[in-house]
Amino acid sequence: MTMTDFSNWKFTDETNTVIQSPDGRHSMSVHAAGVAAWLVAGNTPDPADPLPVPTYADKRREKYPPIGDQLDALFHAGVFPADMAAKIQAVKDKYPKE
Repeated sequence: MTMTDFSNWKFTDETNTVIQSPDGRHSMSVHAAGVAAWLVAGNTPDPADPLPVPTYADKRREKYPPIGDQLDALFHAGVFPADMAAKIQAVKDKYPKE
């Protein structure tokens, strides 16, 4: 049996998306079987597009602490206006740490 001969393979699931070899030792999705047959037929996939070069903003975003941690540090440092600090404190009081 060659890679392109799936005629003896049987569906093994109720959704007919997985096939199994006659000896039961191999199985694959129908999509994978189609891709395998396409490759064996001599086709070559196009190379993937290169990943974009990260900007300085992308690099910084990855390294900054989560925004919630940043805001909590500012709250504890006392830099929020009084009305915003009061709103935040009200939420902290209503839902204290467990």
